[in-house]
Parts: sequence; C-alpha cells; structure tokens
Amino acid sequence: MRVVISVLMLSMLIAVSLAEIPQVITYQGKVSDAGGAPVADGDYTMTFSIHDAASGGTSLWSSGALTVAVNGGVFSVLLGESPQPTLSLDFSADYWVEVNIAGDVQAPRVKMGSVGYAYMASGIVPQTEVVGSSGYPTLKGSNSGAGAGLRGESDLGIGVRGETQATDSKGVYGVANATEGQTTGVYGVSQSTGGTGVVGEATATTGVNYGIRGMHVSNNGAGVLGYASGTTGVAAGVAGYSSSSTGSGVAGRATSSTGVNYGLYGSSNSTGGFGVYASANASSGTNYGVYGTTNSTDGFAGYFDGHGHFSGNVGIGTDSPDRSLSVVGYVRGANAADEAEYVEIAHEDSNAVINWNGDGRFDIRYADTTRVTVEQDGDVGIGTTTPGATLDVRGSAVFNEDGGNNDFRVEGDTRANLLFVDASLDQVGIGTALPNALLDVRGDAVFNEGGGNNDFRVEGDTDQYLFSTDAQHDRIGIGTEYPEERLDIRIAGGALRCQVHAESGEPGELTVYGVNENRNVILSSTNDYDNNGMVAVCRWDGIRMAGMQVDAAGDGIVWGDTKSFRMANPKDPGTEIWYACIEGPEAAAYLRGTARLENGRATISFPEHFQSVAIAEGMTVQLTPLSAECKGLAVTRKSIQGIDVEELWDGTGTYDFDYTVMAVRTGHEDYQVIRPVEREDAEERPGLASEL
Repeated sequence: MRVVISVLMLSMLIAVSLAEIPQVITYQGKVSDAGGAPVADGDYTMTFSIHDAASGGTSLWSSGALTVAVNGGVFSVLLGESPQPTLSLDFSADYWVEVNIAGDVQAPRVKMGSVGYAYMASGIVPQTEVVGSSGYPTLKGSNSGAGAGLRGESDLGIGVRGETQATDSKGVYGVANATEGQTTGVYGVSQSTGGTGVVGEATATTGVNYGIRGMHVSNNGAGVLGYASGTTGVAAGVAGYSSSSTGSGVAGRATSSTGVNYGLYGSSNSTGGFGVYASANASSGTNYGVYGTTNSTDGFAGYFDGHGHFSGNVGIGTDSPDRSLSVVGYVRGANAADEAEYVEIAHEDSNAVINWNGDGRFDIRYADTTRVTVEQDGDVGIGTTTPGATLDVRGSAVFNEDGGNNDFRVEGDTRANLLFVDASLDQVGIGTALPNALLDVRGDAVFNEGGGNNDFRVEGDTDQYLFSTDAQHDRIGIGTEYPEERLDIRIAGGALRCQVHAESGEPGELTVYGVNENRNVILSSTNDYDNNGMVAVCRWDGIRMAGMQVDAAGDGIVWGDTKSFRMANPKDPGTEIWYACIEGPEAAAYLRGTARLENGRATISFPEHFQSVAIAEGMTVQLTPLSAECKGLAVTRKSIQGIDVEELWDGTGTYDFDYTVMAVRTGHEDYQVIRPVEREDAEERPGLASEL
C-alpha cells in the first residue's frame, strides 16, 4: 500500500480571535494500492509524526495511532486535536510530516507549507527591532478601554525596552490622561523573587538627575507607583540608584499644600520585598538614601505602616546619633493611646519589656516572662510576680561579689541570725552569728531540693570523700568521689553496718525493687513477731514466694514452694541436677545404713549426733533383708541409743540387711501443721489458705 498526496493542506482553522488561534492543522491525502487504484473504503490505522529533517533527524511530535476513515481513497485528519498530544511547535524552522499506515512507513516525508507558520502571528518575533527617526514615537500603543496601551512580558529578559538619544526625550514614556482615580503613567510588575517592577538608572555622574521621575495632577494619583507582587524573595516595587554626590536615587514631590498626600509612596506584598528601596552609594557628602519633605501640616515626610528596619544608627531629636537608637527627649510606648505605657527592647529571639501596668505595678519582662516586679507598696519580686516581702527573690543571688568585709545577715521571725555571712573570715553561719567553719549550720538542712547539678561533699579527717553526691546523675557515694550506683559504698578494711530505723514503733524494712517497680527482696521482721528477722524473695508481682525467718519460738525456718539442692550434671555439662526435699507433717531426722546378722542376731548403736537431734518417742525402724533365705526380721529393742534385731522362727542366718530409722527432732515435738495465715500473706494472697 502506498499514499499518494493529492492535496496537502496545512492551514489554520477559523479562529475566534487572534489571541485564541487553536494549535491544530488540517492534513489531507489520498491512499492508493501498488497499481495506483484507490484502496477500499473503511477505517485504517494511521500514525502521523513531525520531524526536523527530510530523513533521519529527530521526531518532534507524534499523533499516536489513529483510526482514520478513508472514502474513495481520500482521508482528512486534524493534527493536534484532542486526545492527541498538544501541537506546541513554534514553527521557527522547517518541518516534515511522516505517515505510517498499518505499520507501513510512507516515504519520502512531506515538507510542511508556509501556511502552518501562521502560528507566529500570535506574538512578535523575538529580537524584532522597530526603528524610527522622526519626532513621533517609534512604537505607540493606545487603548481606550481598561487594558494596557502597551504591555511587555519576559521570562528571562526585558518585557519592554526603550532607548532615545535626544537630550530632552524619554526612553519609555507613559501617560495616563484621566484626571481622577488611581491612574498610572507607567506600571511595572515583577513576578521574580529577586526582580524589580520598574528600574530606572540615571548614569550621569553630575547634575540633578533622576533614575525615575513621576508627576501627577490627580489628588488621588501617584507620581510613581511600584508594585512587586512576588510573595517571597527580595522583590522591589521601585528601586532607584544614583551615583552623583548631589543626585537622588528616587525623588518624589507632592506639591499640594492640603490633604494627606505623599511625596513618594511604595507598596510591596512580598514577605522579603520593599515598597520603596533607595540606596545612596556616594562615599562622601551629605547624601540620602531616602529624603522626604512635605509642605502639608497633615502630611508626612515619611510614613511607615508596618515594620521599619534601619541597619545604622537612628536619631530622634538629634542628627548625630551615636547609638543604634539615640533619643533626645521623652519616650512613651503603648499598644494604643489609652493603654498602659511600656518600652520594649528586643534581642534575637527574646525581648525585654519595661511595663507600667497602670495598676500601681511595674514589671520588667524578658522572653515573655516577668523577671522583676515592683508593687505599689514597694515590695520587689525577682522571679515572682507576687512578692511577699520587701525583697522576694525566687532563685539564686550573689552579694558582695567585688570583695570587702561587708557582713550580710538575714533575720527570721524568731531568729535574729537566720543567715549570717562573716565576710572578714569568709565563713557562713546558718542559725548563728559566730560561724566556726566555712559553713556552720545550727539546725536541719536540705541541699539541692529544687534540682540542678550542684554536688555536695563531706570530708573526714582521713577520708576526703566521706560522703559525696553526684547531682548530675542522682547518685550518692560513701568513700568515693565517683559513685557508680544510686548508693555506692566503698569501705577499705572496715565493716559496713546498715541500719534502717522504723517510725512510731513499727519494724524497719529494707526493700529492693525490680525494673517493674515491684518488690524483689524484703529484709524486715516477721509480721507477727516484730523482733524476729525475716528475708523474703518475691515473684514478679511483688508477692513473697520464698524466704527465711525466725518464728515466735526462736526457731529458724526456710520456706518456699520446694526445698531443693542443685549440682552440675557430670554426664551432661550443659545441665544441672536438682533434688527436692521429702516433705511431711513433722520436723523429722533419719538414719539409715547396712548391718550384718550373725547367727540370727544383730545390735545397731546410733551415733551420738543422731542421739542429740532425735527423740525415742514415735521413732520408727524399717528393715530390709539382703538374703532370700531370711525367715523374717524383727526389732526386739528400740531406744535413742540403738536397736536389737533378731531373725524370726529362731533363725540362725548370717547375712546383711538394710535399715532406716525415722525420729522426731528434739525440740519440735509440738510441730504445728495447720497454722493461721500471716498478716502480710493474707493481704497479698487472699486465697493462700485454699492454695496450701
């Protein structure tokens, strides 16, 4: 299949106005087969692309695959019509169209005609010069409506530029003929964060010249109006510069002698811009960045509605200020005429305010916090707004810092020397006027109660750090300068005695807490016997589960869920062997061993240690013969000293046998199996009785 271009139309569609020329092009062609006959009617898939060369080159635009109707071999397509990509070429060079029908690229490409370049009619060709030599304006724009007579816009360069060589002519001249309303002869807008709406330069180095000069005859007009609409950056509504020692960067004059008029008025909406920006660059002479005068009694030589910034010294009532602000005369500051008077001094991110509230109180504030208050009755508060004394200081204070022997004394209601400083001896007494040490305290004392990192140390005769505190880490050391724990006690060659005294007759207690703030270990007395000691070990929730204690009879008791011993497992080094004690309803002792029966008789004597710990009453003996010929064994005598054993049926056997003796321990004959629940256990575990 091949394409025969019988008609190629590259023309603009009918436009509503010159400002609204649509970016679409009508493209028509004829499709024939290899024999030259028109192809069959129907829809065909076609792709159109625009290139910058007859072959090769770069594809600048593509329609994408389109479904195109062909009738009698003829088709017509609008290139750039939605949903195709926008046809945004500027037609400043030659272009070629390439057609692809159902994957068959047609060659050669077709060069576009000149009609398509009518797009450029919507703007002036860049770098176009309009040159004239007559006494009339080279380029003049006039508009009787509300629009602009002449408007220039530029993304990078200059929107409108005018030059003239005549001595009395104007490079750019704007006239607003209306005699009322807020009209503007020349209006400049800059969207750049560092741009300028209108820039005027007077390059002559002598004479009274002006970068920009504006005059108006309307009572509501403006000689010069500069407007920088950028909301960020350093934008200027009007900027003027003059290199002359007697010139003016910007000069404004309001000649009306009545009304509220302005010699120069500037406005900027930018957060970093300037309504009016003027710079006097001459390094000598009496020059002014901005100089304003007014002949009207109601006018202002300078008027600021908002913030004012001055990088040099400012004088009020003087023309030779030697400070950032030099004031000759009285100063009064207030938010409004009827409000309290104050003076505010700001520094970086903080502020200091001297404020007279009008209620008899005088405040000095810093960083929005009142630091000093003087009440009507003369009371002075430092660190408080409600002083309760002639001088009420809430915080630190320094007296006699420069030396001297001036003593200092603080009286209390009942003590004449609540605090006494003996400056001649460099000693301080609390509760005494005759201190015998650097700090002599007669009474109770609390240190570092309000926080802070102030350390405290007590020296002994031989130990420099008998007692020390590390306030930064909340630690206390005894015998060390650097405690590593909350309480770090280090005693070399001495004994440590820790006493925890109780109050109001209650027993003392020392408790160790876990990370979860529940009790781990308790050292105290038993609940019902305050003078008998007890050590309890608690589980995760603080409930006592094991311990040691002395009961009312003075006997030591070890208790817990199980009583065990442990040892390393020699067969498996990674494990341990745990054996639990046999438990029963009595405090018992046992003795076991192996004896030998001779001619049916045997006597076993108990060792002295067993005789000392056991009683004969209630003692039991168990015998196990180690011979199958045994006729049976019996205990014929039983005492705390030993037992006699005989073979039944007058047997005369000779063989070994095992024996076990169980007896109640001496002093535990009245062992109580059932006991009342202790006071603390009953509070912690109401169901303990049922558990036991």
